[in-house]
Amino acid sequence: MADGIRQTITALSAVVNLYIEGKVIPTEFLVLPEAKGNKTLLGRDFLNAAGIVLDVQGGKWYFSENPRKEYEFFKKPLEEIVISAFELREDEVTYEIADPANPDQVLGTYHISALKDYHEPGVERDTRPVAPLRKRGRPKKLPPGSEPRRQRNQRGSL
Repeated sequence: MADGIRQTITALSAVVNLYIEGKVIPTEFLVLPEAKGNKTLLGRDFLNAAGIVLDVQGGKWYFSENPRKEYEFFKKPLEEIVISAFELREDEVTYEIADPANPDQVLGTYHISALKDYHEPGVERDTRPVAPLRKRGRPKKLPPGSEPRRQRNQRGSL
């Protein structure tokens, strides 16, 4: 990971045929199910399998078997890129919730707007916002003639 901590994660893999300029390139994709906001990055293994040569300085690329036919790099706004052939539902989704002891008995409907905070019985919860351990950035400007006061942080230090 980027933070330097090693961890074992489960990944899914699939070989997908990519079609580029009439050429079919079987490419292995890895999916990290627990990752948020996944972006797909095709790396050196894809470029090698496809036989693609990049001319970054010239802003062009070509297939190694036909270096005379070059293609220019281009940018497309994200709205115009077709991501999937599947359409996502626009309406909100609800689920029926059943009692684990009696799965045939429907207890109610689950919807994100119906979620509430969990309160453990007999435990007092502090609902105040958590103050940061240290302040970042510049200190606040003080009016002329006033003196700065020393404040204690959460640990009690000045």
